[in-house]
Amino acid sequence: MELLRYLTLKKFNWLLEDQGIYFAAAEDQNDKEEGIYNHNSLSKDLKFHTHINEELTQKINSIHYSLMQSDRSKNYINSWYYGDTETEKMWEEYTDNQGVIIVTDTHHLITSIESPLRHALESHLVQYDDVKKLRSYKNPLKFKNEKFKYENEYRLVFDLSRYSILTGFAHDTLGVTYVGDKPSFEHPDITCSMSGEDRKKSDTVITEKEKGFILTCDLKLLIKEIRLPPNATEKLTKQIQNICDKHHFDISISNSKLE
Repeated sequence: MELLRYLTLKKFNWLLEDQGIYFAAAEDQNDKEEGIYNHNSLSKDLKFHTHINEELTQKINSIHYSLMQSDRSKNYINSWYYGDTETEKMWEEYTDNQGVIIVTDTHHLITSIESPLRHALESHLVQYDDVKKLRSYKNPLKFKNEKFKYENEYRLVFDLSRYSILTGFAHDTLGVTYVGDKPSFEHPDITCSMSGEDRKKSDTVITEKEKGFILTCDLKLLIKEIRLPPNATEKLTKQIQNICDKHHFDISISNSKLE
């Protein structure tokens, strides 16, 4: 299935310059409710099946709140529009009609990303449901409020904790998980899913940028097409072409399908 990503010229230039995709933490998304759910839901479900006293209820709620906030800080998101249908609202909101769309598909989005990173990567369509979002303690990043339905989002989620456990990346800030007397990233039972080559280059394919991370990818594999905004001026078209030329990126540039 085709995917669209709306980018300002600045972000498009960064993409080509960085040679990778930017992921921001769930807690740093424009939607400040990202990954937020009713952290009392679990204790309510438990009360339905068994008796727990008020002290235990409060402990469960407190632990669940801490886990929710931790997950929001350690899971990083990159978002795409699912399908090939352009909308004026998306053009306006995400580019102010002065940017580009990059076109890819679900298969090439995943396979373009360096293989070590895929071990900590998940992808899914977002579900828009106000009620389910409140109770989404099992999969909080799969749900958003209904007011965002127009975004029709397909998202990648990078689990920094999982990547650290597998590779040792950022263990100085996240801490080290031990299996017996060995760090997890040195234990064969933990790292058996990764090739030796993947483990060797695991630190070189991810870079900190501002409050997020750049995940290295093959842009020639990722980007099938670059699309102009509706009624793009000659000046804007030339700016976009200049960005491509500056980074020696040879790709077709097409007109918006809204024209």
